[in-house]
Amino acid sequence: MFMFIPKIAITPIQIETSCRRDIIFMWLLKGQKAPDHSTIARFHQKYLEDCIEDLFYQLLEES
Repeated sequence: MFMFIPKIAITPIQIETSCRRDIIFMWLLKGQKAPDHSTIARFHQKYLEDCIEDLFYQLLEES
């Protein structure tokens, strides 16, 4: 789901709301219950911060 979120400042609460209202997010969830904003924030902090930083440095090296 995070891959489909635009590279703009979007909060976990906005993601949670989108999962409940936006047809594209609903499709990505494939019928699963929408996660709450605290779950989204924990996932982002635990898994994505380091990954995003690594990708950033890889892009700098390729430039």
